[in-house]
Order: sequence, then structure tokens, then C-alpha cells
Amino acid sequence: MAHEFERAGFGRKVLCQAASIKDTTLTAWINKGLFREKSKGIGHHMVFTIGDLVTLICVRDMVAFGTLAKDAISSVQDYYPYRNFVAGSSQEARRPFNGPLYNISRNKAGKFLPNYGYDDRVILAINLYPIMEEAIAALSKWLRENDPDRGEEIVEDYLSKVRAKYPGFGTVD
Repeated sequence: MAHEFERAGFGRKVLCQAASIKDTTLTAWINKGLFREKSKGIGHHMVFTIGDLVTLICVRDMVAFGTLAKDAISSVQDYYPYRNFVAGSSQEARRPFNGPLYNISRNKAGKFLPNYGYDDRVILAINLYPIMEEAIAALSKWLRENDPDRGEEIVEDYLSKVRAKYPGFGTVD
């Protein structure tokens, strides 16, 4: 069962602030297919989670790296980077680059997909540690402000779960 921190839902304004992007950028990316499973049409409210924030930060960082937005979106569309972090092993945390990766390659048809095969020449690897630290820090601040009674407890319990899996995972201020 998902942790309470993972189930916490928030709106677009919080998502944009947490990912440091403009609402117009989010709208453009949603129109290109990002979060298509959440989109119910114009005027419908969308609720986001930490997994969505991690996905958005991955897209933001891939675009900043030079990947076209449509390719960045298609690479995360059905394969959520947050799952790689949750399902990753502590063995991955011992890598020299400090954490689990989300690997992306382009298939022969030109479509960007997660993971890679032996014949892929170029692979884009996203280090999920700093992305998770950014996402957890932003949502922890929001949760503490919006749930003064339990926010701190929920955040600390979630961080202990993450640190149990990934010893040495950064601390959130």
C-alpha cells in the first residue's frame, strides 16, 4: 500500500511551484500528452502526487538538457520514473553517481522509450536521487504548511522509509 506521503494530492499551482515551471509550460506539455491519464478535458480539476512531480521534473530536466518536449514526454508517458526509485534496490545506491537511474533510449522507429537494449548506441540516464530530493523538499514544505497537525510526522515517516531502502539518502530542510 502506498505511503500517506505518496497519496497526498495537490493542484497545478503547487505542482508548478514545486517543479519551478510556469503554468503555461505545464499546459503546453499536458496538451502534448503529459499526464494524459489524468486529463479529462477543459475545466476539469487534475490532482497530482509526488510521482507526477518526479515525472514533471524529469521532463523539465530533459528539455533543459536539449531533448524535445514531445520526446521527453513520450519517454516517461507510460513508464513513471518514480516507480524506478520505489522499486530500485539499495545496490543501485552504491553506484558512484549516487542513486537509481531512469534510462532512456531511442528505438529503431525513432521513439524514445525507457530502458535500453544491447544494440542501443546512446542512452540517456537520469539520476533520480537529486530529482527525488527536490520533489520531497518541495512537497514536504507544502505538506507541513497545509497539515500542521500531521505534516511533520508524515514527512519524517516517509523519509525514514526512503532512507531504509537507500542508506545515505539526502536530508530535507
